[in-house]
Amino acid sequence: MGKLRKSLLAGAKKQGYSADLWTLSRVLTLIVKLGGSCFSTVHVWRLLVRMGFSPQRPFSCVRERDEAAIDDWKSQEWPSLENKP
Repeated sequence: MGKLRKSLLAGAKKQGYSADLWTLSRVLTLIVKLGGSCFSTVHVWRLLVRMGFSPQRPFSCVRERDEAAIDDWKSQEWPSLENKP
């Protein structure tokens, strides 16, 4: 489990994935790659919990988001679109 923990903490990009996000299927692939058995995703989930990992979702907020422009659009454009059939 030491190799697995080390690889998980290093990040998914170190394993060749484009996004630094671990999914159960990616972790399963990593376990097999490190010489482990092929488990079900439920077992992988339980293994991760036992190792102290918890489920987390990436924070997805666009940096370029312009709240003022969105509020203007909602107050000016949306009402005219909402009343049309």
